Amino acid sequence: MLRRRLCHTLGLSLLTPAALACEPLRASLLPYPGLYERGADGVERGFDVDVVRELGRRVGCEMRIEPTNTARTWALLSSGEVQISSGIGYSPERRAEVDFLLLARVRGAVVMRSAQAEATPTRAAFNASPSLLLGVTRRARRGAATQTWVDKLQAEGRIREGTDAPELLRLLGAGRVHAVLLFPHVLAGQPATWTAQHRVLDWMEGDTYQFGLAASRRGVPEALRDRLAAAAESARRDGTLLRLAERHFCNELARWGEFVPVPR
Repeated sequence: MLRRRLCHTLGLSLLTPAALACEPLRASLLPYPGLYERGADGVERGFDVDVVRELGRRVGCEMRIEPTNTARTWALLSSGEVQISSGIGYSPERRAEVDFLLLARVRGAVVMRSAQAEATPTRAAFNASPSLLLGVTRRARRGAATQTWVDKLQAEGRIREGTDAPELLRLLGAGRVHAVLLFPHVLAGQPATWTAQHRVLDWMEGDTYQFGLAASRRGVPEALRDRLAAAAESARRDGTLLRLAERHFCNELARWGEFVPVPR
């Protein structure tokens, strides 16, 4: 009997990801530059794409990637209609409905045209110029101090909203706002001419926000959620997440954010 138990235990320890294969998982990702993009050739690229596929490889599950948007993401994930989603803002309360697989701690940046940045190089200077407008993402979550600043400008009628970062950059380019607030990684892929004409200002130092990849408790069995979480933590520890980030964002992540362990 003891020998049988030992052999059974050994057999389990030698199971490969393929032997633990699961049904395909729906992974909904937010389309953002550097995170999730579909090229003209139909190929999906980006940091989130690579991370989801890496986790699928490690646990032996096919990941069926599809686009989503900020208005639908949480409802689809919490209901279990999709199993995995990116860009999920972290809060202890949300852990009742999802398991966070990985977390990034980041802070926002203010982007301006270079001439405007020279005229208003500080947040105090921007605040003191009531004609200047700030573009922000609608319904976005932010660090507490950043949200307080946005609320103050909103009360003054100085906020204009966009649905996502690409729309904010279009508003900035059209001169409809004087600055935009966003996470710098979405600037990945901007041409050198654009970079030369704009400044990325660090006005939110120390005020961070956490978001990441999460699995639905309704849509993913507990045992598989545990395997996915273990795979994600292994990818963080062995440097895979950082290597993928450097591939898509160069050195931006090191300056503006970091991967952190998920509270358990």
